[in-house]
Amino acid sequence: MKRIMCYLMGFLCALSLAACGSSSSSSSTGEVSSLEQVPDVTDMVGGASASASLSALQAAVSGTPPLLTSITESNADTYFWNGLIAAINGGTTYDLTNPAVWDTVSNNLFNGEGSCRMAQAVGFSFQGISQAGTSLCYMKGIPTAMGEEGLVSGPEGTTIDNLFQQGSANKIIQVEVTGGGDAETPENVFIRVYGTGTDEGSAGYAIDLWFCATGGSTPNGYEQIRVNNSAGTMTQDMVHTDWGNFTAQFSGYTATDSSGNVSFDKTKTQSVTLGESGAEWGDHKEYVSVTGDQIETKSWQSGSWGERKVYITSQYSGTSTDTLRFLTAGFNGIEQLTNDTFTFNGGSEFQDTVYAATAAGNSYFDTAASHDVSGDSFFSGTIGANTTLLSALSSFSCSDTPDIVVSMDFTNTAVQAVEAACENDFQDMNFCDGTTIQQARETVWMSN
Repeated sequence: MKRIMCYLMGFLCALSLAACGSSSSSSSTGEVSSLEQVPDVTDMVGGASASASLSALQAAVSGTPPLLTSITESNADTYFWNGLIAAINGGTTYDLTNPAVWDTVSNNLFNGEGSCRMAQAVGFSFQGISQAGTSLCYMKGIPTAMGEEGLVSGPEGTTIDNLFQQGSANKIIQVEVTGGGDAETPENVFIRVYGTGTDEGSAGYAIDLWFCATGGSTPNGYEQIRVNNSAGTMTQDMVHTDWGNFTAQFSGYTATDSSGNVSFDKTKTQSVTLGESGAEWGDHKEYVSVTGDQIETKSWQSGSWGERKVYITSQYSGTSTDTLRFLTAGFNGIEQLTNDTFTFNGGSEFQDTVYAATAAGNSYFDTAASHDVSGDSFFSGTIGANTTLLSALSSFSCSDTPDIVVSMDFTNTAVQAVEAACENDFQDMNFCDGTTIQQARETVWMSN
């Protein structure tokens, strides 16, 4: 059975980025009174027209960058190394025993590595951000997919269409998930919609979701969404404990678009802070903020290999996660291994057909290079999951009595359509570590 609640994956690479766009939303905050009106967290990164973003680019950026979702280990050599990987693996193109040739090849290999790692980190970040919206996406799809036959029980007047509508009092909905084959998938999703007469619901729309495996007595995760209608703000907290302890906190501003729909106000900053502890790849802490088409990212990772702290500033084009294109970025970081400490900074921008390394004078390179990573308060304190959010998991129960019960059957073709629509586009972002790329790295370094 497909996972109803997905959470932000551990970031497996050196750098971490995200992307964004601006919006045509007006200053009106709108009114949210049902789940269907709550903006998806993935919408924090879309909204601007590609032409609007491109008009503000650095002059050196040219051509049309590839869609981020289209980059794979098969074409990474083309975009980041301009065919260098294939040439190295060819065996006869370069005489790597010549020190001058080796210096040139290794330098070009390093420059391509930086560009690829930044783009790959973008993909990992969006993989996580996309997965953060999966639960909400599925729940929004229930009424349309199941119809009235999906309503198992409920008080008089309950329909599948007003399932998540806010009333004066609290109500708990239990979603019974059936028809899948993944044993890890929660079989029951509980949803509490807070009433307008309660402290939580009086300021706007407030909802909790928690996830229970078959026969489980305690939840393995929860999400809490709060929309303040008068302030025009939205927060979403998330905890999952399937593979280690994971937490995420989203904070954003809402606005009403030209069609009257509530979305995010792209003239203001939307941000996500996340942490993970106990995962097999180590612990991490991440921060991504989006303002217009600009991104600021901070990534702190720790494991048996050492510790890495990275600051990144970047620009993207695209109107949605499906149309994101990596344009230009700068990074600055500190890496501490067992016996040594390294500092590094650099940048990359798309030029015609390939991502090229940038230097001083590029505004993104300069902004990143001037950032004081060692003095940034984000990189102090405790790395990993937010302990306060984790402790709140004990307040949820798998034995709560629901007011309404609905079913979500994955053998239903309409539910399968919802599943397809909610699937994450960023599924395989590890494109910098393909077999041919690793082979070229080893060839160069072993020849020195």
